[in-house]
Amino acid sequence: MKKIYGCFLFLFFGVSAIAQISAVEWYNKGKKLQGEKNYKAAIDIYKKAIEKDNNFFDAWYEMGWCQNEITNYNDAVLSLTKADQLKPGMSSVIFELGYANEKKGSYSDAIFNYRKCAIINPNYASAWYHKGWCENQIEIYDSAYYSCINAVEISAVYREAYDELGFACYKLKKNEEAINAYRQSINLDPSKSAGFNGIGDVFKSNYKNYDSAIAYYNIAYEKNPRNKKAPYSIGWCLNEKGKFDEAIPYLKNALALDINDNNTRTELGYAYYKLKNYDDALFQFTLIMNSSSTDELSRYYAGFCYYLKDDQYNLKRMIDQLQNINTTNSLRYVETLKKYIK
Repeated sequence: MKKIYGCFLFLFFGVSAIAQISAVEWYNKGKKLQGEKNYKAAIDIYKKAIEKDNNFFDAWYEMGWCQNEITNYNDAVLSLTKADQLKPGMSSVIFELGYANEKKGSYSDAIFNYRKCAIINPNYASAWYHKGWCENQIEIYDSAYYSCINAVEISAVYREAYDELGFACYKLKKNEEAINAYRQSINLDPSKSAGFNGIGDVFKSNYKNYDSAIAYYNIAYEKNPRNKKAPYSIGWCLNEKGKFDEAIPYLKNALALDINDNNTRTELGYAYYKLKNYDDALFQFTLIMNSSSTDELSRYYAGFCYYLKDDQYNLKRMIDQLQNINTTNSLRYVETLKKYIK
């Protein structure tokens, strides 16, 4: 009995001691774990601090910061929203909230947060940059241009901001500005591929100068052979130049880097189709059709392949599928393919 009683006293006093730990003490333990990059454990400890004091601003903020670090963006939004309610107008809190929204794909919410952050602290270059990045994502290129201009005016060595500025200019057809922005990015770090890819895009899409585009994409490919953009873009340009044999190896390389990329597979199928290698073309188009019930180009070019193989049954099948997709483009493709029904 005495032994059991002693254990009971030990447990009682142990639990009592834990119960007496203050919110600040829990917070300090969390900060120590956070400093050691043990973010999950830190979050658990910050929760204990908040249990003691639900209005503990620092605990809410640091917990949200840690949740961003472990990519738990939904919870980060909740924590940082609470922190913002407790101390409105803190640019660091609003920036982290914007970052959480950005990472979870809530770009409009993120833009709202970053705009608010930049109003509070107009010299916050990262807020302007991330605002511009999100605006590019939802195709608000005029606003993205303005945001990125602000970012690089505040920090002239902000390479990523030059990339986003270049992209906004490229989309706005401000071609020389786009090239200059991308060149600034390259000057800041010549080892990165983004600036070379960006200049390639300007020459490819805006100037239709495929030789110059290929030259820049080749440099980008050398800088980063694990990124599919350059080999895909080179293959695309070679297809446009009618150099289908040369396009195929680049498109195969791009596809090896992302086996599920239907844009690359479409270009590869198109190259085979133009070389009259209809079976290989149909193999690519069929894979696309199996993965997407609404892909139009694969069915359109497959229809031509079936016609050229004298397969009227499958030609009609492609026409029916395009008819069912029922978009302006698909119906236009239907009218074209119907001309080849015997």
